[in-house]
Amino acid sequence: MAAHPVAEDVRRRLQEDPGIQTLDLSSERIGDAGAEAVARELRHAPSLQTLKLTWNNIGDAGAEALARELRHAPSLQTLYLDSNNIGAAGAEALARELRHAPSLQTLNLCLNNIAAAGAEALARELRHAPSLQTLILCQNNIGDAGAEAVARELRHAPSLQSLDLSVNNIGDAGAEAVARELRHPPSLQTLDLGENGIGAAGAEAVARELRHAPSLQSLDLSENNIAAACAEAVALLFVEAPPPALRRVSVDLAGALEGRQLLWPLAGGRSNEEILDELRRVLRRRVLT
Repeated sequence: MAAHPVAEDVRRRLQEDPGIQTLDLSSERIGDAGAEAVARELRHAPSLQTLKLTWNNIGDAGAEALARELRHAPSLQTLYLDSNNIGAAGAEALARELRHAPSLQTLNLCLNNIAAAGAEALARELRHAPSLQTLILCQNNIGDAGAEAVARELRHAPSLQSLDLSVNNIGDAGAEAVARELRHPPSLQTLDLGENGIGAAGAEAVARELRHAPSLQSLDLSENNIAAACAEAVALLFVEAPPPALRRVSVDLAGALEGRQLLWPLAGGRSNEEILDELRRVLRRRVLT
C-alpha cells in the first residue's frame, strides 16, 4: 500500500533537517489517516519540539494514533490539535499517554468536542504531566461538569501556568468550582473563563477567591452575564482584599469604583493594572501602620 502523502512529506523534511524542531502541518486536511501517518514518523524525529496539526479534520482515531506515539517523541514540548473533530474518546487516549510525554509543556485542544467526559479524563492525568504549563480547552462544550472536573485536579498540577476554559457553556456552578480551587495551583498565572454563561454568583465567587491565588496575573471573564452591579461587587471585593499578583482583569474597575463614588485614589481614568497596584500599596501601608 502506498504511503500517505503527508508521511512522504514528513520523511522528506526529516531527511533535509534531521534535527528539525518544528513541524507545521496546519490546514492540510490530512484527516485521521494522515494523523496516523504523522504519528508513525514521530519516533524518527527525536529533536521535535513543536507539532502543529491545527485545522486538519482529525477525529478520535487520529488522536488515538498520535497518543500512542507520544512516548517516542522525547523532546516534544508543544502539541497543537485545535480546530479538529476530536471527541471524548480522543481526549481520553491523549490523557492516558500524558505520563509518557515528560517534556510536554503546551497542549492545545481548542475548538474540538471533547465535552465533559474528555475534560474529566484530561484532568485526572494532570498529576502525571509534571511539565505541562499551558492547557487550552476553549470551545469544547465541557459545561459545568467539565469545569468542576478540571477544578478538582488543579491542586495536582503544580506547573500549570495558563488554563483556557473559554466558550464552554460554563455557568455559575462551574465558575464556583474553579473559584474554590484557585488557592491550590501555585503557578497558575492566566485563567480564561470568557464567553461562557457565568453570572453574578460565579463572578463574585471567583473574585472573592483571588486573594488566595498567589500567582494569578490575568483573569478573563468577558462576554458573560455580568451586569454593572456585579462589576461593582467585584471591584469592592478587590478594595477589601486586593489579589496579590493580579494585573489584568476584564472588568472596568475604574467605572465600577466611580459608580460607587470611590474616586480617590482611583480617579483619573487609571487602567486596571494601575488601580490594582494602588490597592496593593494601600493595603501594605495599612499593614505597616
